[in-house]
Formats: sequence, structure tokens, C-alpha cells
Amino acid sequence: TTAIDLSGSGNHGTINGASWSDDVVSFAPGVTLATSAGTHTNLSPVPVTATFTKNVTGLVVGDIVSGNGSASNLSGTGKDYTFDLTPTAEGEVWAYIPADIASDETDANNTASDTLTVIYDITQPTLTLSSSAVPLTTTSPVPFTATFSEMVANFTAEDIALTHGTVSGVTGGSNYSL
Repeated sequence: TTAIDLSGSGNHGTINGASWSDDVVSFAPGVTLATSAGTHTNLSPVPVTATFTKNVTGLVVGDIVSGNGSASNLSGTGKDYTFDLTPTAEGEVWAYIPADIASDETDANNTASDTLTVIYDITQPTLTLSSSAVPLTTTSPVPFTATFSEMVANFTAEDIALTHGTVSGVTGGSNYSL
């Protein structure tokens, strides 16, 4: 194989007995944190997985740094670990694994993980229903507005129980028009 010097100085070279490899050599174990709870949750504790790029040893629950919560129930070996992150109060809860906590078979220490952040929310939203056509009306359809105290997801016409009519035109995010 010939290596061409593209600088224009003409220092070309020849490589004998080499082969190309797509293998990536990782010198220090990296770690990524993830949760199945999503970005907003009412789960407590929040289940967390810590996935290392190489087999490691030496990780203990006290090494996990957290805010507005605490880590417990660490288990796992090799590349895959799990732990619980129990929120202290509503709001942002986070955790990360610092650098130089766990090591691989060559005694290379891990790099710091990303910071896992979730919003812990256990307060149920309140709902206010109102209409511009009350108390009695012959207007059809009757306009209603459903106002939630915070953003809600997956609110649809099927969530509304109604007698003597049908529900249509549900649109919104925290204020819904029907």
C-alpha cells in the first residue's frame, strides 16, 4: 500500500503487511446513564441504568453523585449496572458518575458520565371547565374550554363523558377548546 503525501512536498511512503480495521480502541471506559421513566415522571424511585463501554469493577453506590435525590440499590457487574434514584422533593432530580471511580482490567479509570436529569412531578393537575354560552343556550355546538393547571399529555375527546351531545374539536395543551 502506498501512502501519498498530500502536502505537495512529495514524501510518499509504502506500507507493507498492514490491513485496515474499523475497530475503535477505547482506552478509558466511558459510561452513559439512562432511565425508562422518561423526562417527566411521578415514579419513585426512578430506575437508572449505567452502561459502561468496557467491563469495570470498583463502582459503589456512594460514588454516584445526585441532586434532589439519593442513589440506592446498586447492582450489576461488567458493563451493565442499575440503581434507584429516589427524589427528595418535586422538581429537577439528577445524577452522574464522576471520572476515576471504576476501572477496567488494565486499571484504566472511567471518564465521567453524562448527567441524567428528570423532572419529578407528583402533583395532579386541576381542571376548570368554562363556556361562553351559559347558563342556557340554543347555540350549537356549545363552546367549552377545559383549562388545566399545568401542561397535560394525551387528553382526547374519549376522555370526556357527555350526555345529550357529542364531543368534537378537542385542541390545546393546557387550555383545550371543545
